[in-house]
Amino acid sequence: MKLVYLALGEELGGGSAGFTHTKSICEALAKKGVSVTLFIKPGKGKVKKVKIVETELARLAHNPIKEFSEIKRLKKYINEADIVHERYSINPSSISLLKGFSGKHVLEVNDPGTKTWTGKRKILYAPLIRRKLRKTNAIITQTRTLKKILSAQSPKKIYVVSNGVSNSDFRIGKSKVEEERKRFSKHGEKIVCFVGSFREWHGVLEIPKIAERVAEKHSVKFVLVGAGKELEKVRKKVEGLGLEKKVRFLGSIEQEKIPVVLKASDVCIAPFSTTRFKQLEKHGFWWSPLKLFEYMAAGKATIASRFREVENILGDSAVYCEAGNPDEFAEKISLVLNNKKKREKMEKTALKRAKENDWSKKAEESIDIYNKISRGKK
Repeated sequence: MKLVYLALGEELGGGSAGFTHTKSICEALAKKGVSVTLFIKPGKGKVKKVKIVETELARLAHNPIKEFSEIKRLKKYINEADIVHERYSINPSSISLLKGFSGKHVLEVNDPGTKTWTGKRKILYAPLIRRKLRKTNAIITQTRTLKKILSAQSPKKIYVVSNGVSNSDFRIGKSKVEEERKRFSKHGEKIVCFVGSFREWHGVLEIPKIAERVAEKHSVKFVLVGAGKELEKVRKKVEGLGLEKKVRFLGSIEQEKIPVVLKASDVCIAPFSTTRFKQLEKHGFWWSPLKLFEYMAAGKATIASRFREVENILGDSAVYCEAGNPDEFAEKISLVLNNKKKREKMEKTALKRAKENDWSKKAEESIDIYNKISRGKK
């Protein structure tokens, strides 16, 4: 099977979850014997066993001459493919790129699209998205919540393939993990870890208060990995509470370094919050966050906000709290830290669920979808 994977909005080697997903699924598909050609924006990075075609096509929509020339260059790869798997974007270039393509087209849609748009954005881009939804042979999305939202926008068959994790990345020697642990816990403190984008819906603004409450009962270090809009607000809150020695900010780090940080931790946290996001409140928490799969692959018990899709991913490897309740969240962290037997049971469950969600499994699910649409089956 020859596959062209369009990731026109992603940068090669970029730090986004979008690139991590693209790299992981393309590599997993290649290991399963699929001939994968990846269209992606230029950058510094590698995708093993995958043919990389760097392109700025996503930025050429307002330059018809250059766009035409680039489409002509890329068409030779498209015309040789059996399947084109397009990672959803609002850029119109892919429509021209796929004109005349005789194979099958799969559109990967990981947000609710026009259902959450308003004003100019909806007026300008909704017709384009509706056209893409009409022309595709099938849609892949990450959660059942998204499937429900998208089914109101398209009659096409919608398949659910969640995010995954590369379990092999978490096979790290004990000595290396212990060395990493000593970097944060010099006096035997328990380590509570957060990984993610510092955006409000991640619940990051509540972490300082959570840390304060947990520190009242435990010798603890909070290790926070990531960057984003709310990072400085979180820093200031930590300083205001006098928690500088209890909270360690690592900022953005290379994806390859995340596994050892997680393995060195005692528990992980995911305090998601939808309180100030009307669309999330209206449609439901629709994400399939990569970090949850990473927490499980590290074999860690997780404390998380209670949302259906979060529970679908973590199952019994987590304990859940009401979203937006930092006091309850801190209590649940203490509960898990205090109960070694419970924690060990959750850790075993986490490892089991991580294996069930390895990228190799996601590749198998994707190949099954490709075969079904190629045979015209549902």
